[in-house]
Amino acid sequence: MTLTLERPLVADYSYHLLPYPSGSGSPDTVSQCLPEDMELEDRVSLTLGATAWGRLQYFCTYYRGPWGERAHCKPLSPRSVQGLGRFLRLCGEVVTTLPRRPSLFLSDDGCLELVWEDRDGQTVQLQFGSSAISYFLERSRTEGQVTYQPDRLRALASDLPQ
Repeated sequence: MTLTLERPLVADYSYHLLPYPSGSGSPDTVSQCLPEDMELEDRVSLTLGATAWGRLQYFCTYYRGPWGERAHCKPLSPRSVQGLGRFLRLCGEVVTTLPRRPSLFLSDDGCLELVWEDRDGQTVQLQFGSSAISYFLERSRTEGQVTYQPDRLRALASDLPQ
């Protein structure tokens, strides 16, 4: 199925970063909105496809509060959305060359995850946390974390199996 749009997609929502507690116990209000809202939408739809874009919209709309059985799962983290945007902005070309498009999921702890299989059917998983990406590469049986610093993101992207 092909989706053709006569005009650009327009967002009618915005993300607001939630207050984040400081070490002193009093919350520091983060007052800025996610600056790349429109850029993120375009990047997700062009890099990951319409299905992932639709899933992101769904998560943003319906997973703003606790969810799951007995509502024990955390709501979608705006910082996770921002982390996905950073990764796609710096390393999106790596994702576009994958043999299979990654699937986008929402974890129980409110983080976005990209999951795909490489050419040999081995799983690659990236989970976008508030301050770092957790990864698992089945082929090499490695897992770890990298912060959202550009050089570390590019190093992770270069190590991702195709």
